[in-house]
Amino acid sequence: MMHRGFMILAACAFLTVLPACIIRVPQPSPIPQMPYGPGGPSGMPGYPGPNGMPQNPIAAAATAQTQARMHMAEQTAVVYFAQNETYETFTLDIAAQLEPNVTWNASPTSVEGEVSIREVTPVTVLLTTKAADGTVWCVADDRAQDVTVHALTEAQTLDQCTGEGWPEF
Repeated sequence: MMHRGFMILAACAFLTVLPACIIRVPQPSPIPQMPYGPGGPSGMPGYPGPNGMPQNPIAAAATAQTQARMHMAEQTAVVYFAQNETYETFTLDIAAQLEPNVTWNASPTSVEGEVSIREVTPVTVLLTTKAADGTVWCVADDRAQDVTVHALTEAQTLDQCTGEGWPEF
């Protein structure tokens, strides 16, 4: 008999804990809302929409590809400066040797899928590119001031590369 009472007591204890286990199952957290509407602060496609998903996944991928290209170009220039203590000799040929995955040019107008090297001085360099959606990206690096600026504008000079920065993913 004692054995049977123990079984009933164990079953009761299990059944009283079971609802507590079910209630404590974590619920998925809601998707955070962005502080800006569809299209992001600059209206660029690819920014998250109201549900946190990109408005246009293809545009988001193209934007990410542009950002990756500019990061590679920027890192190539910065590493070159660190090794040579100047940007003055950072040429198209050297850039292409250091980073062959980027197509480099010296065009005064940004070219889609390529990186333009502009305003090279001993301590500054300006790089630009054009995204598939026509948005122009720039990065201005000034080692004398220890300042790097990322912006979305067609800049011919370091001073023109200003703005809110690049989109974040």
